[in-house]
Amino acid sequence: MEIKKSNHIYQSVLKQSERFAGWITERIGTIGFFFLIFIWTISWLIIYLHQKLLLDQNISYRLVKKIESLFPGTQQVKELGLHNKSDRLIEI
Repeated sequence: MEIKKSNHIYQSVLKQSERFAGWITERIGTIGFFFLIFIWTISWLIIYLHQKLLLDQNISYRLVKKIESLFPGTQQVKELGLHNKSDRLIEI
């Protein structure tokens, strides 16, 4: 007697949303947990992508321009005239 794997038999008749739910369950856990993590990630990105950064003086100006496109208002220490100051002073 042969044991049939029902998952393989019925996988072809599943809707796309059901296949997606199965994929999430196999890799992450429950679909509810997936949505919890997804919402948390989106919320985190919305909050933290609007932050201004203060970058070290040794970072290339080209890299600063690319970072500034993601974080508007980002500046480099030397632009603010703080390049000779201690890190503790700048941190405050």
